[in-house]
Amino acid sequence: MSDLIGPETKIQWSGTDGTVIGPIKKLDEWPEWGAPDGGHFFPVELDSQYEGMNITMEGVTVPEKSAVDLKWVLKVDEAHAQRKKFTFKAEGEEIFTLDFSQAELSA
Repeated sequence: MSDLIGPETKIQWSGTDGTVIGPIKKLDEWPEWGAPDGGHFFPVELDSQYEGMNITMEGVTVPEKSAVDLKWVLKVDEAHAQRKKFTFKAEGEEIFTLDFSQAELSA
């Protein structure tokens, strides 16, 4: 999964808010992930303390997504155009927000 982003891609944290800076590669297609048209993807792995909890991810143009998974892959292209933020919650309590407004979406 780490090959989805460049080695210079970083997250600058301020409390529970993270700003993603650097390039995010574009995949032409990823049918196994339900993205036949491809896009820009960003891997996220939650800490084991959230194992077994209901995790909700908000911020996409499609309805929010919920699962009991620690590993997620965000399709940055699905973020609300202006906000470009994804918020993760465990059992309804906010864990963190990732802001992609400063990320470089590679062609």
